[in-house]
Amino acid sequence: MTDKTKKKILIIDDEANTRHLLTVIFERQGYQVVTADSAVDVLSRIKRESPDLILLDLSMPEVDGITALKRIKRDKECQKIPVIILTGRQEIDLKLSALEFGAIDYLTKPFQKAEVIYRVQNILTFAERRPNEKAANQLKKDNNHKAKDLAFKNPRIEKQNAAQNIPEKNASIPKLKDNEIKIVNSVSLHKKSIEQIFADAKINLVPNDRFKKYLAAEIEKARGAKYNITVMSLDVNNLKRISQKRGKNLFKNILLGIRKFLRKSDYVSYNANYRILLILPRIHLSMAKILGEHIQDFVLRLNPDFDLEIKLASFPEDGFNETEILSMLEIGLEKINESFLP
Repeated sequence: MTDKTKKKILIIDDEANTRHLLTVIFERQGYQVVTADSAVDVLSRIKRESPDLILLDLSMPEVDGITALKRIKRDKECQKIPVIILTGRQEIDLKLSALEFGAIDYLTKPFQKAEVIYRVQNILTFAERRPNEKAANQLKKDNNHKAKDLAFKNPRIEKQNAAQNIPEKNASIPKLKDNEIKIVNSVSLHKKSIEQIFADAKINLVPNDRFKKYLAAEIEKARGAKYNITVMSLDVNNLKRISQKRGKNLFKNILLGIRKFLRKSDYVSYNANYRILLILPRIHLSMAKILGEHIQDFVLRLNPDFDLEIKLASFPEDGFNETEILSMLEIGLEKINESFLP
């Protein structure tokens, strides 16, 4: 649970009524709130206030929201602070531009109080889970791990990069030996099946061959309520190169770890090729990347040489139905033996 008493929100909007309304909403929720009626001195204001999250209006005189957003994301001291765009405009291209320039989400005016609270709380929770950089670097050093960036693969973004001649990284896949694997043991958990563990946590574990059906239902709800959904696939590619028994045990450990980061509204599925699939309602691509960083941190603590590949696709940016989303991720769904994992 996010400690709201320690979280500060900076609201930048030229409309006094909007600033007042949001201030009242968030102060009643226990957050610290500071406001600004202009983005002219946005960087100095951010550095002075050190907010945990910024609500930034898109349409303002002198310096508009997109310009301010670019400045924030170019500044090393400010670029990691999550920014939510506020806009009264409905053009999807404008919203997508804000997201591409680094906004983590957007809210359309007039907004609902519950939606504002939910989105801000969600973003702060995920931001709070972002792995500490110093700790991550020390982990790599301690394990003699060659530093490598986690590549979040999104076919739409990859095509854009290709069109701009941006080269892709071709990292070699490390080979693992059985004796190099570190298993996190939990006797009480390993006595239970995966189905029992997820049922106890009240998290939706769905059969792989019915994943598409559940995704379709969630997209239909998102289309009506106008919110985002991100689908995440996770592959630990070199698990297939070790013995099946050890591979299954480790895969179960990874599933148990991921369960700690999921909400009751999320869905998880897996298959016999050591792939995990997640449906993340009300989570934009930018937020999913933060979750992916946390999952990466956990997986590398099991073994720093694991080759984790994460693919992301979001509704509605990458597809308007379940077929388009899964096709974007190149995912095939098949029925697996329920006893695949102990």
